[in-house]
Amino acid sequence: MESKRGRGANNRYTVVASGKGPPDARCNTCNEQFPLKSNQGIFEEAWRLTKETFPEPSCPEVDCENHRRGISTEGAYYAFGTTKSGSKRYRCRAEGCGKTFSVKPDDFDPTARRKLDKDPTSPFSSSWSTRCRCVESARLR
Repeated sequence: MESKRGRGANNRYTVVASGKGPPDARCNTCNEQFPLKSNQGIFEEAWRLTKETFPEPSCPEVDCENHRRGISTEGAYYAFGTTKSGSKRYRCRAEGCGKTFSVKPDDFDPTARRKLDKDPTSPFSSSWSTRCRCVESARLR
């Protein structure tokens, strides 16, 4: 069974050629054509900067007095077991907080295992950004 293209298609976007460069996407509702952009590079840079800026995990609660106070700070956290995957868990000792959070192992690197989704129009694709005015305006309504 062949899928329809253009207006009335089952999928919101169609991948189209754009000369020698990377492919573009075309909206099947308004026929606007725009470049596909991968979020993988942005994700990798954000991960690198976050790791350099905040090398030690801390309480994720922004209003907590232990927020950005590392887990090695004496008396700031309770060890609180491990997750199913083996990551260490901590509970914040700050008054009124008690937030529980897990800490990834030191060798954890989410960018190492990430594979770029080859089908940017897939509903399971999280590594591609698509934008179209007709879709954005529909979300605002």
